Amino acid sequence: LLMQSNRAGQAVAVLEKAVLALPDDASARELLIRAYIATRDLDAARTGAEDLKTLRPQLAVGPYLAGLAAQARGDGDAAVKEFESALKLQPTAMDALSALVRVQVARGRTASAIDRVNASVAASPDN
Repeated sequence: LLMQSNRAGQAVAVLEKAVLALPDDASARELLIRAYIATRDLDAARTGAEDLKTLRPQLAVGPYLAGLAAQARGDGDAAVKEFESALKLQPTAMDALSALVRVQVARGRTASAIDRVNASVAASPDN
C-alpha cells in the first residue's frame, strides 16, 4: 500500500523490519528490493537482489530484480546479463523477457530483441 501511494521511503523501513523478522521470506525481500529501486537506493537494491539469488537460486525473480537495479544504474550490459539469467531459470518469465526487450530496443538492438521474442515464442508457443 505504501508503494502504491508513492511512499516508498516508508515502505523501505517497514520492509526492512519484515526481512529481519522473516529472513527466509523471498516475497518480503522482493518487495524490499523493489522499494529500494523506487527510492533510487541502487546499491541496496543490488545487494538485496544478490542476497535473493543466494537465498532462492532456483527463482527467476532474483536475477530479474538484479537486472532492474542494473538498468536503473544505467548498466545495460549487466541488465541484459541478469535478464538472460532469469530467462534461463524460467524461460516463461514474461517480466524478464519484456525487460530484456526494452533494454535491447533502448540500446538500438531491435533485431536482437525481436530474435529473443521469437525464440521465446518458439520454445513455448502456448504461453
